[in-house]
Amino acid sequence: MPPDTPHNLIQVPPNEVVDPSDYGLRVLVSKNTQKLYVAFSLFIEKEQFQEILRDLDVVTPLDLKIYDEKEKLQGLIAEHVPILIADQKRLNCPMPDLDFFDNHEEIRKYFAKRVADSRPKFPPKLPLILVKPGIIARKLDAARMAELLSISDVFGNVFEHEQRKIVSLKPGKGVSENEKGEIISSLEGCLEIDGESLSVSESFRIDNVEDWRSGDLHFSGSVEVGSQVIQNFGIYAGGDIIIHGTSEGANLKSGGNLVVKEGIIGETGKSVESEKNIEARYANQADIFCHHDCEFKSGLFHSSVLAHGKLVVKGGALVGGLSYGAYGVEAKELGGPGAVKTEVCAGFCKKAPYSLDNVMHEIKSFKEILDKLSENVNPYLEKPDLHETLAAAEKKVFLQTLAKLKHLKTRIKELSVWLQDHDSEKCQNSKIRVIGKVYTGVLIRINNFAHEVKTDTQHVEYFVDWENRKIGERPLR
Repeated sequence: MPPDTPHNLIQVPPNEVVDPSDYGLRVLVSKNTQKLYVAFSLFIEKEQFQEILRDLDVVTPLDLKIYDEKEKLQGLIAEHVPILIADQKRLNCPMPDLDFFDNHEEIRKYFAKRVADSRPKFPPKLPLILVKPGIIARKLDAARMAELLSISDVFGNVFEHEQRKIVSLKPGKGVSENEKGEIISSLEGCLEIDGESLSVSESFRIDNVEDWRSGDLHFSGSVEVGSQVIQNFGIYAGGDIIIHGTSEGANLKSGGNLVVKEGIIGETGKSVESEKNIEARYANQADIFCHHDCEFKSGLFHSSVLAHGKLVVKGGALVGGLSYGAYGVEAKELGGPGAVKTEVCAGFCKKAPYSLDNVMHEIKSFKEILDKLSENVNPYLEKPDLHETLAAAEKKVFLQTLAKLKHLKTRIKELSVWLQDHDSEKCQNSKIRVIGKVYTGVLIRINNFAHEVKTDTQHVEYFVDWENRKIGERPLR
């Protein structure tokens, strides 16, 4: 039963246009005309119902989600339960004294939820509202303030509401106010409201799944997740990503470090990438690309891991899949019983994208192509009347060649930066060290030399024996 008792409800009388009872409806309002209820005795289509309410001069925005659950609606009809259609008290929440332009409606909804939500453990989360340095809001003028202090009932009658509170938001971190009443951000980040303080943060935190229901998350700063990442969800952050739970079937891309306190569970078509280091408790059937060091505390299972620093698996086994550490690999155990196909690579490695030998080869090839294209283009560039002498087809080819030249130069620059950021000497001297057991069938690759383990062994270090041009092994000291 609704919170209004029957004696507090008034039936809306029929007018000249429509009698609701003809359609199996009783339309009821609270005595202060702030709440609208409808009691159905028959099911009518959503569009027809809206038209009836309009004909009764009901102008309030309607919450008709109930119509999206036809079975639930029909159950309520069978039980003769009056349904709350509109509650104007939701509009009586505190309002900020700022106009946030395009983001104003989102912030208004946040204030409404903040008042309505009585769970102190999980306060409502302000949606991710990205801002750049510059004006992000403006103080409301007197006319707009007066408008906010007035509300309408379900029939559109406007009156002043003395209980509504205007919240004066004070500038916090990264925010200032000028003499014109303009609110200015000095940072690129996301808006945060803590009590009556407005600030801009360079990190965004998701405390629980309910905080984020808006598809993939793209943010220029750092992102922290307090619980498990749901499937079919992606986080693309310019800074660090920290996940306190498990990443399951998620696309993750970090411009900084990536830390997963529990495990990374992969899914076909999903990948995990970090511009710096990756740490996780374990990874299972995951596709991982790390620009620097990668560390797993309790195992690495049936995954593809490419680390362009050092790959370390402290506990558990490294079993199945392809694992690569440019500066070497350290593990407790390699492979598993039954000769599970496990490939472990280090140093220069043609099978690993962005292995330094591949990058060097790519740069060399691109430079050769660039030189040839430049030879073809340079004579044309020396002609002062180039555009007049070239036919349309020739001009098209010429412009396409210029675009190729530009792309090649950009790619060479990117690959050269990659080379500068990685140490070829460390790569050449890399080793694979195992403090526990190495199972039969594991394939070891270092600097493009290969060695298949024929019998189980323990406490071993694999290295390149340059004199004999093969992979050697020796007991760990």
